[in-house]
Amino acid sequence: MQLAVKWRHTDDPRCEEGQAMSETGKDYLDKLVQYYANVQSKIGFARKCRMHLPANLEGMCIIDIGCRNGKGVMKLAGNAGSSGYVLGIDWLPEHVEAAKVYAHERSSRPKASAPYEFRVGYPEALGAAGVGEAEFDAAFVNCSMNLFYDIPQAFAQINRCLKPGGLLIVDGVFADAPRDDNVVRRARALDNSVQAAPALDDFLRMLDQAGFADIDVEMVESVEPDAGFTDKTTVTCVNGIETVGFDVCVVQGHKRLA
Repeated sequence: MQLAVKWRHTDDPRCEEGQAMSETGKDYLDKLVQYYANVQSKIGFARKCRMHLPANLEGMCIIDIGCRNGKGVMKLAGNAGSSGYVLGIDWLPEHVEAAKVYAHERSSRPKASAPYEFRVGYPEALGAAGVGEAEFDAAFVNCSMNLFYDIPQAFAQINRCLKPGGLLIVDGVFADAPRDDNVVRRARALDNSVQAAPALDDFLRMLDQAGFADIDVEMVESVEPDAGFTDKTTVTCVNGIETVGFDVCVVQGHKRLA
């Protein structure tokens, strides 16, 4: 499948071009550490994600991939209720520390909120962060996924950590047409999570191959490739010849039962 090649580390200028890499082991983890140390997902549209959540999260164990400052974890904890649990994963230790501070400042949260935890970890290697197999009822991913080191590997890991039938929620940005590889590569180098977006059709095929089914897509709004984290800010984008639009979509699916 094309996406498994186009949307992984070998296309990123911050990685060594053409280097074959195992998806397990210390060498792979070292590459993740090297890559994510330079991904500043706190800029750009990634901070603007509004977390469009379903209403049926009560009592669920939920993992939030790319939790940044922890606001999403706290929102998920409120939706999961006291019988749920939320784990926030982020690749930057400073994000995890900021999330812990934010959560502590909100220690007067309603008693109905779920217990929560934050860990440093990488989307492609959740097991290294102590995330077990079939451990969670739901997983939430925001548009920082467009800057993941290896999107197919990340969603294979997310599938692994979900229980059979577990819910996947992706609140992200997608392109409405096939992408130019060079534009995507350059956008990733700029940490532009909008212009680095995969085509929605490619992403849906990838989810199918990763083991997700019953996929539903809701288009929320269109955004410009330079969309920043507020309506009054913009980020650097690539000048290219693409005729591509970008849409915020909520994609939901379930891990196949068998």
